Amino acid sequence: MRAFSCLMLILVLAGCASRPAPVEAPPFSDAAAANFTALENVRLVDGLGGPPKSGQTVLLADDRIASIFETGSAPVPEGAKRIDLEGQTVLPGLINGHVHLTPNPDREKALAAMLKMGVVVVRDLGGNVGMRSAPNTATGPLPDIVFYANMFGDGFLVAAR
Repeated sequence: MRAFSCLMLILVLAGCASRPAPVEAPPFSDAAAANFTALENVRLVDGLGGPPKSGQTVLLADDRIASIFETGSAPVPEGAKRIDLEGQTVLPGLINGHVHLTPNPDREKALAAMLKMGVVVVRDLGGNVGMRSAPNTATGPLPDIVFYANMFGDGFLVAAR
C-alpha cells in the first residue's frame, strides 16, 4: 500500500513539471538540506502530447520535482534515496471535472479513493462552499477541491421543506 501511495504522489508531482528537461541544480535556496528521492528508469508521459519517454529519472527534492532527465545522463545527489521503477509509468495528475460532493456523508472516503486513482483535483458542480470549513475526518491526503458554484447554502439539502 505504501508503494502505491508513493507512486500516486509521483503521479501528482509529475503534473507539476512543465517540460521533462534536465535542470542543472535544484531550484531551492538550500539544496543540501533537501530530502532527495530519485525515481529511476520510469516511462514518462509529460502530458504535452509527445510520445512517452522510457528510461527517465525523476528527481524529487522534498515534495517537488527538481529535475527530469534520461537515466544516467546526470548525477543524482549523494545520499538520495534511489528507487528503480523500471516498467512503471509516471504521468501528470488527473482532474475530475464533474463531481457532486454534497450531500455525500462519505465524501472524504470518496475523495481518498479518487486520489488513489490518480485524481489530484476535483471540480464540485453546485456544491456547498461551507464544506471548506467542515472538519476533515480523512486520515491522509485528499485531492484539491474547486467549487464551481455555491448553489446551496449551509444546510440546504438537509433542512426540512
